Amino acid sequence: AGGGPVAEGIPLCHHNRATDTVYLRTEWENPQALWVAAKGGDNRANHSHLDLGSFVLEADGVRWAADLGRDDYDLPGYFGRQRFTYYRLRTVGHNTLVLNGADQSPTARARVVAFSGRAPRPFAVIDLGQGYAGQARSVRRGLALLERRAVLVQDEVEAETPLAVEWRLHTRAEVEVRGSTALLRQEGRSLALEVLAPSGARIETLPATAPPPQNPNTGVTVIVVKPPAPASSTRIAVLMTPSSRMTPPLQPALR
Repeated sequence: AGGGPVAEGIPLCHHNRATDTVYLRTEWENPQALWVAAKGGDNRANHSHLDLGSFVLEADGVRWAADLGRDDYDLPGYFGRQRFTYYRLRTVGHNTLVLNGADQSPTARARVVAFSGRAPRPFAVIDLGQGYAGQARSVRRGLALLERRAVLVQDEVEAETPLAVEWRLHTRAEVEVRGSTALLRQEGRSLALEVLAPSGARIETLPATAPPPQNPNTGVTVIVVKPPAPASSTRIAVLMTPSSRMTPPLQPALR
């Protein structure tokens, strides 16, 4: 025991059934590894945020998709009625979907409904439907690690009436938007974020600012992907490729 993840035989990809969290990795014991971790879980759990489906992503030793963590426990009503008025606890403050500008349900649970750790396309699918009950009929988020080179996040939203869907990612990188692609730069490294679907989607960047007395989230940018118009059926697919793994170009088929 204590020999490290390789010596201990810890898998590169894993679904923790107790917490409904997943991680997909290219390797252990290499700080340049590409990995993504995402959560289902229960919004009713102690200290929970309204963050079902949120993910973090790291490559080349850089955290590209960041989780902002908790705010000050001494904020008024932080563990009471004001809890979900604070940015870092709301759905907009996480790397997940926002429907019609609303937060997820504080009583919702999300389960990992499909998982495979097999190369060359380990993946996980999280059922987020409870989080958006009353808004959408079905919401699912899929994450896949493609050929040890890139991460694909694919979301499917089905509703009775048109919904405005936002895909959000928080980063401390500098962001340059180029049409349907955003180039992130940080610590001498770069990562390309490309919107594969829907056609006509636009990328916007926003500061993740929060008013006093909250943490101002200085230096954090929110990347927002918006479909061209509200729709009752929406697919958003975003491919994230670190610069060290861009050659040759990867052109994944959506499933």
